[in-house]
Amino acid sequence: SAFPNMVYSFDTELGNLEDPYAELVKEFSKISHNEFNPTAISNQFQGRKNKTTLKFKLDKKSYSKTFKIHSDWIDANFFDFIQSVVKENKLKGQFYKLYTGDQLAKVVYLTKLQYDYIRTNKLLLFADQELEYE
Repeated sequence: SAFPNMVYSFDTELGNLEDPYAELVKEFSKISHNEFNPTAISNQFQGRKNKTTLKFKLDKKSYSKTFKIHSDWIDANFFDFIQSVVKENKLKGQFYKLYTGDQLAKVVYLTKLQYDYIRTNKLLLFADQELEYE
């Protein structure tokens, strides 16, 4: 919360079941300061099938991915999908999950240089470091 528009926090229990992934993509774009700037974002909820399809364009390429909705929990594959899109497009930064210790998720967008500096100097605790501190 000390870094508005740099870290995005959200509950992994989706409160918005109409277009949850489209909303997340828009927020990720904000914290990347529009470096990750998808357009034509849509999230087609497939009702009782407990699935939803996210679609967007990034640099003239179309992306589409169907995610499961487990009750109202986010599909863990969402974050991996976004990371793969960022890598494929060779953006300057990447999204990293921060450790929260609960069902909240916190995501930050950093360049590799920023990430290495922050991690080396232990300025933030990343999700993959949780076992080191428990």
